[in-house]
Amino acid sequence: MGGASVGQVPVRMMFPQLYVSVRREAREGNMVNRDYVKALYDYGIYPAIKKTLPPKNQQFWPVSFDSEVFRALNDRGKVSFAQRQIPEEYSDAFFEALYQMIDEMPELSWATGFFLQIQVQGTKEATAHNVQVPQESFLEAEGYRASAEDERLFRLERTRQIARALRPIDMRKLKAHNWVIDIATTVSLDEAPFSLLIRKETHPRLISLLMGISTASASELIEGGARKGYYFDEFFHTGLFGGMRLTMPADVWSPWKAHYAQAYTTDKTLTAHKDKGKYAKELDPAWVFRNMRGADEKFLKPLAKLSREAVSERRPIHIRLETRVRLPFAWDVHRRYDPSILSLLTSKVGNSSVWGWRHMRVQSIRAVFTEYQRTIDSVPRTLLPTHASLIIGLTWMTNALINRPKEGSEWNVLRDTLCVHEQIDDVIVATRPLNAFFLHSVILDPCPRISTHRYLSIKSLKTLLALPRGSADSELVSLVAGNRGRKDNSEAVEADKSFTRVLVNKAARMITHIPDDAPKVFTEEEVAQIPGATTEHQYESEKEDPQQQHETLSNQRSLDSIFQRMGAEIVRKVPSTKEGRSWRKISDEEASRLQWDVLCDASQVGEVMVGWKQVVDKDRWDRVVDKLFPDVERYREKTMGGAHYLQNLAQCSWFQDYKDILEDRFLSIEEKNAITATARKKLREEAEWLPLGKADKMWGDGLKREPLHGVGIGPLVPSIVINPSPRNRARRAAHT
Repeated sequence: MGGASVGQVPVRMMFPQLYVSVRREAREGNMVNRDYVKALYDYGIYPAIKKTLPPKNQQFWPVSFDSEVFRALNDRGKVSFAQRQIPEEYSDAFFEALYQMIDEMPELSWATGFFLQIQVQGTKEATAHNVQVPQESFLEAEGYRASAEDERLFRLERTRQIARALRPIDMRKLKAHNWVIDIATTVSLDEAPFSLLIRKETHPRLISLLMGISTASASELIEGGARKGYYFDEFFHTGLFGGMRLTMPADVWSPWKAHYAQAYTTDKTLTAHKDKGKYAKELDPAWVFRNMRGADEKFLKPLAKLSREAVSERRPIHIRLETRVRLPFAWDVHRRYDPSILSLLTSKVGNSSVWGWRHMRVQSIRAVFTEYQRTIDSVPRTLLPTHASLIIGLTWMTNALINRPKEGSEWNVLRDTLCVHEQIDDVIVATRPLNAFFLHSVILDPCPRISTHRYLSIKSLKTLLALPRGSADSELVSLVAGNRGRKDNSEAVEADKSFTRVLVNKAARMITHIPDDAPKVFTEEEVAQIPGATTEHQYESEKEDPQQQHETLSNQRSLDSIFQRMGAEIVRKVPSTKEGRSWRKISDEEASRLQWDVLCDASQVGEVMVGWKQVVDKDRWDRVVDKLFPDVERYREKTMGGAHYLQNLAQCSWFQDYKDILEDRFLSIEEKNAITATARKKLREEAEWLPLGKADKMWGDGLKREPLHGVGIGPLVPSIVINPSPRNRARRAAHT
């Protein structure tokens, strides 16, 4: 409906009767389905419109819900409803008529007892008053009590402003305890060119002023942190300054019945942006990797320009204090703040210094991003986590300069991993000796990275980049390094020039989660034979700062991951008949939970497949093994011109990881073939069955004379080949 202070006042209708019965049918959180909305409009809203609005306003409202759907439906089947407004002078009459219709119409019996949620926002500039009376906490110190006339004028002026914010809602008709209101005070420094910033250590006194509780109680809430509803909103990553948010716990008594309080600085008005639960502009780390040039042009460069302009005009920063209370207590809060007390809670900082700090940091981050783009091609896969940790950290620091540092389990890990560390009581701990947040290192190698003593684990990197749970390491490599051949000056590059990077539709890629407790496939002796660089770097300070290294993107890790995913993804690729019936017995979800051992036991074929044909043939077995793990020469030949190596394999995450090894510009052909030989040896010695496909397919139906195992659901039966090795004969005999 139309408002006096703001153009539109959203009104939401709540139907308690529907909550239990409809919540399981709800989509996207909407508890009212289409049938209910149609009945509400046809029997309630439109009749109330006809009864209360003049003809000139009625013409904008559709005659029925179906006619509005017809108008709103586009040729792609998407509905886009139009907003319609009830003029403020008719709002009371409209809702009274709507209540009457719902009570009278049997079609709307489900809506009886409904109530409204009315949200009035955007009244900061339209509702301000400066009539003040002393707040109780200052009465004794200042030696006087407000006169009755002062109190009367104060209450009258605040009443006028509240009524103005609420119009067209008649304040006199409200059930006051059903309404909550935000009362705010803007604190500015009448002394150019300086800004006011809130000091972190003064938050107990600040909360006491805003909520009416003791500083001791406020200190306990701060110590409890998020568990007690308190959040520190750090200012520009300085450590010393920042606002706060506090949701009052139910077990803490406030004389003003305050529910919520916040204090923030007005610099946020330049970057405020409400969208999908976010309140400020935000740089997404995954987008940075996908399009770092775009992130610089569309985000960092404008942010630097904004900061530079603020420096040039010496833009002041003020403080905004807010308290949320129920309406009857609106006259008890924000009565007066003694300037001498506020001066103890804040610091005076030069405008140019404040904005210059942010501008300097943004420009430094841009410089690192520029160098990263130029030199990322020189980074071996094994070192990518150290480079990715730096870029994600700089993205996090950028967002901290705009709103506040992100918090949460993995963001806290990021913070404690990247900041300076100090030895305290013989323990290396994360610390901030200069208060502001600084990275522990930036190393040009030549591509920027952080020290290998402190970097994020692969699990943390995937989480912070919002990669799906269970995604392959190749997804991380592709995102961080891009779908480009990485190059250096080694002979391996010259030998591998004929590779063509083959892109795969990401939507079609498989995601197979490997449990944290999944057993390792390769023994330590086997791992020792796998070529691959390590990320360890020696430093003179190693005794003082011992290396805490995570498992990196090594060839050893990749091979183990390949074999752990392989069984599940081969089974998931079991073909279907032309009619769409799958030869697979288990669901996709069940297949996703399979591990390497499903291929190591031929008796499990009957557990996962409806029907199949099988053959024991050494030549065919060897061809399948070589096909699943091609050497460099075969892979190069089959992918020439951008073709996929093998149908069905391109979407398998295990093959994407193997492909990364074959296309690694930092491994020689001999090293790659050694890894291939290790993989083939493992498959020949331990797997008992594999899919028998054609030359260009993982699965096939080429066996014609062999008997059918299981149940036939179509003429083209999928084929498998059984390992003919001597160690498999006894088990094979039992199975066949």
